[in-house]
Amino acid sequence: MPTLLKEEAKHSLMIGVLNNIKQGVYETYHQLTVERDGELLAIMQVTPPHPLHYIVVAQDLADELLSFIIPRLIQLDIPFTEVLSEKTMAEQFGEAWRDLTEEESETFMAQGLYRLDAVNDIEMSQGKMRQAITSDQQQLEAWYSAFEKESGLPASSAEKVTRAVTTMLENKDAFLWKVDGKPV
Repeated sequence: MPTLLKEEAKHSLMIGVLNNIKQGVYETYHQLTVERDGELLAIMQVTPPHPLHYIVVAQDLADELLSFIIPRLIQLDIPFTEVLSEKTMAEQFGEAWRDLTEEESETFMAQGLYRLDAVNDIEMSQGKMRQAITSDQQQLEAWYSAFEKESGLPASSAEKVTRAVTTMLENKDAFLWKVDGKPV
């Protein structure tokens, strides 16, 4: 975590998933590090069926790392079909994967990361925020599933959705925006 927090915005996805792992959101997960003489070189994380998240800490060893990492992932039978990383690292991973396994790889999606550096005063919208409570569970579960569907993610089981929303409610991590008394 200390390494990830040095560039918190850049590593926010992995930090968020780590926090979810601590809260028991994922039934199955793999958190791996590559180290040499106590020095952290790379971090990997996968919560099946989601992509393998790959962070290179020692940029100067990126090529060398892959010749170790890929065979080890195969040997450990770590389940993943996609890799999420910085563009250059993802491309290098794909090339090394092709070279070492003779299997194809392709770029599926290029994503961006935005960081907020300043906030401008704006006119506030109608309504107000309130912390979600147990009676909001059904609405939150419906929104959770709708988000997965609308964003093209695989649908989670009803049990997983219930568990995730329950955890958010228990940890007081869920909020609603209400306009005229209606959650929007």
